Amino acid sequence: MSPDGDRREMEKADHLDDVSDRVAALARQPVSPSSSEWEAIERTTREVVAPAIAAYGPDAVISALVAAKADPYVAAVLVAISGPYHPPEGHDFRVTDLFSDEEIVRGALSFLEKFPDAGLADGNWAWTTLWNLWEQVEPAAQARLVKHLIEEAPWDDQVLWMIGDGPLSEVANEPAHLAVIEGDEAIREKVARIRRLVEVDWPHGSADP
Repeated sequence: MSPDGDRREMEKADHLDDVSDRVAALARQPVSPSSSEWEAIERTTREVVAPAIAAYGPDAVISALVAAKADPYVAAVLVAISGPYHPPEGHDFRVTDLFSDEEIVRGALSFLEKFPDAGLADGNWAWTTLWNLWEQVEPAAQARLVKHLIEEAPWDDQVLWMIGDGPLSEVANEPAHLAVIEGDEAIREKVARIRRLVEVDWPHGSADP
């Protein structure tokens, strides 16, 4: 390879090495004072991730982002580009291909425990994953993750109500998957409490006798 070719390859590698830093930095900057954090994530996928994929290819960019996934803003970008609707061209992956069940559940619990003052930095990327609004995970994986979340969740009415009013209600669209959760003896009592909290529209109604 010529010296010019070597230099271009080195520059290309340098820019790929810092793609996760650029993603993390831009994702933290609000689009506007009134915008949601997810709007900044969407902007970051357009302005940093998409051009990087065009320059270096999806495998290299996704690998670089996965290496930095401990940063919650990078994690949110990975969630945003997962699923079948807006993936990098030629790639249809799910969040469970990039994160372990434990990482997702731990992030969701962090968000729930810090709500209502929680955001992306507190695990909202994982909580959003469990809602599965754009098929970030397969339905069976969603049910498995929600079951794991219920197992690990504290006996706290706010936490349990949010699970019931949120991702568990989405799992209910697949009766067979819901049955797996409701049939687990180890969490049956906790699931019953969740059902009661949702039924009375907690906190507006009392779930206690």
